[in-house]
Amino acid sequence: MPFGGQYSARSPGEARVFSFDFFNDLAAGDSIASAATTLTTYQGIDPNADTLLIGSPTIISGLGTNTVVAQKIGTNVNNATGFLPGVVYRWTITAQTALGETAVWDEWIPVVEIV
Repeated sequence: MPFGGQYSARSPGEARVFSFDFFNDLAAGDSIASAATTLTTYQGIDPNADTLLIGSPTIISGLGTNTVVAQKIGTNVNNATGFLPGVVYRWTITAQTALGETAVWDEWIPVVEIV
């Protein structure tokens, strides 16, 4: 599974939209038809990591039509604590394309406490 990279460090208590553009991984003319995301821990412990996902992922246009998967992640009604300091989260995106391909991508979300 490809590793996409690492986002800038996040702070506990915040919620924001994370996104990834699959444009360079798609065949010419292909687009994302559906997507699912998961959030787990890569380093550190957060037994409630999956509850940081807010709603469902959204498919939007980026470098191409319908090539971006976006997901709001962070503090919400199901997880008032939010991101935990010192944890590196692993956000996995599984996208199904209009041409029947499956693309999977991982991104790391590190969390540091701002003092």
